[in-house]
Amino acid sequence: MEYLRYQFHLAEAPCAVTWKEFDSFVEHVEINSASVQPVLAWVEQHSETGGAPKDEVYSEVLSASIKRRLVHLEKAADAVPGREMNLELKNAAKLLDLIEVLMIKIPESIGDTFSPDSSQISKLFDQIEQYFAWRSTPAYRSARRNEERLLKRIFKTDLGSIEPWLEIVGLKDGYRHHPEYGDEWKALIKNFRETLRDRCSLWLISQLLKKAEFLRNVLRDEKHGYLYMELFFDLEGPVWNKHQRQLLSSLRIKTGNTILQTNGYEILSWLESLVTDNREYVNEARSILQKTDFATALWKACVSEPLNPKAVGSLRDARDILVSFGIECETPAWWCRIVKGLPKKTRE
Repeated sequence: MEYLRYQFHLAEAPCAVTWKEFDSFVEHVEINSASVQPVLAWVEQHSETGGAPKDEVYSEVLSASIKRRLVHLEKAADAVPGREMNLELKNAAKLLDLIEVLMIKIPESIGDTFSPDSSQISKLFDQIEQYFAWRSTPAYRSARRNEERLLKRIFKTDLGSIEPWLEIVGLKDGYRHHPEYGDEWKALIKNFRETLRDRCSLWLISQLLKKAEFLRNVLRDEKHGYLYMELFFDLEGPVWNKHQRQLLSSLRIKTGNTILQTNGYEILSWLESLVTDNREYVNEARSILQKTDFATALWKACVSEPLNPKAVGSLRDARDILVSFGIECETPAWWCRIVKGLPKKTRE
């Protein structure tokens, strides 16, 4: 029945690479971690012969490599005789070399023409995680070392944006990856998370200059905004401890950057509302507004260019809070003129 389903699927949506073609490719093409040209040549030739786009052939070969490798790992786990187990592990190792060529070597060699997608990276992570605690024999231990080396290379290469990595490894302990997979796996993922927190923090800071409506489009983004918000309010985290210099540098730019001024205005108004209305993160908001260098730079960004009376009225209370925290908030001449004409704001 499974065979018939496969045949019906081929008839309705032909594959760029069939399993028969893939197995023949693995059998006859020399594959090792340095064999870029033979693999690339096969992909290009198969594209010309079959008519499928090269990137589609590449993607299907990569997906097939990940799936077929899992088959060998499952057989090795079920195999009782050592010779059979070692043979399956050898086949799995060959496919790991192929995956390294496809995921790292080829993109490094020819650029972004071919690159793995996030689902393929995620499937490889899940697959390696499943067997990472299996270290009972020299063959298994060797396999684990090679898998760890490849995962580190993939992560270091920083393929694509940071968004896929938030799905793959997360930013918190316990996300997707479970204790039963062993201490070695937990240590590896912890290392990835620490690096990812750094990447996310730097990305977060960079968006102040690039992303209009930072509060809505980044910190309140429907998909990962809650993670960015937690990073922003983690006073012991990389935004405030490791990358505060970059944060201040982003705020201290020449006048005329309307994105930065608008974002600064949003952030200061938001932090002020958290403090005065005693909302969630009130303690963190107070602590952030009491950071002299940051608060001063944020204020200067807000008033770098003339604002309309409504914006000035909104920032007036925020300035009062900053001053109460001992922050010097110099006001330009245009600010003073507008404030004189505003009614005294009262808070219900």
